[in-house]
Amino acid sequence: MKNNLLKIFKHSIIILFCLFLTSCTTLMTSNTAELKSLRQELELLKKKVQSQEKTIKELKEKQTAENKEQLKEEVVAEKKIAYTEPILLYKNGRAALLEENYDNAVKLFTEFLERYPHNDLADNALYWIGECYYAVADFEKAIETFKNVVGKYPRGMKVPDALLKTAYSYFSLKDKNQAHHYLKLVVEKYPFSEASEKAQIKLKTFQ
Repeated sequence: MKNNLLKIFKHSIIILFCLFLTSCTTLMTSNTAELKSLRQELELLKKKVQSQEKTIKELKEKQTAENKEQLKEEVVAEKKIAYTEPILLYKNGRAALLEENYDNAVKLFTEFLERYPHNDLADNALYWIGECYYAVADFEKAIETFKNVVGKYPRGMKVPDALLKTAYSYFSLKDKNQAHHYLKLVVEKYPFSEASEKAQIKLKTFQ
């Protein structure tokens, strides 16, 4: 009886152990399947990320190219505006004058006058042409230009300065009579101007 119970116990232990092994095997198989599934999902996600990174890179490159092209177009547009808008054309002329590029300054101011003869800056543009000629010692052209400022724009702000520079130009040509005449004209017609102060100082050299 005792031996039978021992045999039954041993068989029970063996059966339980087999059941345990079976359970472990099943669990391991299940875990392996899950791991495999997770790996596959991770691989898919990795591919998607790589695909998205590639797309983002292509979009960035496209955007950069578009930005560069847009920038080029804006620069070209600004250059075009510089020669179509009065104020910018005038400023280009002034810049050339300040850089002592007198030939280009004359060209730009002349273009300004041809395009915008009735602009508020027209008298200034003509005056600066005279200054360009004066700067290169072409006093005859300077006199002609300064006189044109007075003749074409008699109410312009540059008239006193134009008369003064006419006097200076005549003085440089050793024509003291004409120089004296225009200096007096500045003092008499525009007594409160800066040009008048300069004219009075210059007149003292005649005494």
